[in-house]
Amino acid sequence: MINEWVNKATDNLIDNIISVDAIDDDTDLVLANAVYFKGEWLSPFRYCLTRRDIFHRLDVSCVQAEFMSEYATQLVASVNGFKVLKLPYKPGRKEVESGPGKPSRGHTQYSMFIFLPDKKDGIATMVDVVTAAPAFMYGILDEMNKKYVFLKLPKFKITFNWEQLGDALNQLGLTLPFSLEAADLSGMYEEEENGGDND
Repeated sequence: MINEWVNKATDNLIDNIISVDAIDDDTDLVLANAVYFKGEWLSPFRYCLTRRDIFHRLDVSCVQAEFMSEYATQLVASVNGFKVLKLPYKPGRKEVESGPGKPSRGHTQYSMFIFLPDKKDGIATMVDVVTAAPAFMYGILDEMNKKYVFLKLPKFKITFNWEQLGDALNQLGLTLPFSLEAADLSGMYEEEENGGDND
């Protein structure tokens, strides 16, 4: 049922986010989320400027990769040890409520933020700075100024395994929901008289 919902919500692009054996008699709650996003850059990269170049990995090894390139005016901020660039997508359209029963068209604006350390081995320090202050992104927006830049961005693909989320949350200190002995999620749902859960 969950996979069917995700498949429909993502226009058949994601068909399986939870395996059958992930749910058993001890499962009290399933938290599921799916995002379907298809966007175009506000300033598209020209294919003729795509070039192969050297990409430096975290383990200091190097690999050849295709880099998208473009000259453009973008919002940029320089922080101690790294730079942040805001790369906007074309505004999207969505339904917004203008009154009772009166939907109107609205606009949404999404952007990708690209972080680049000044040093090849500066990623760990950069991550520490960004994650130490929850409001970091709000502050950096005020520091951004328009600059004409030559942007070179490697082509990449992002994947996520939701089953690793539990480990990540445990590392952040959120352990109770994953403990069979200590977890109490009864306040998040109501049980029907026949023992089932209300929808």
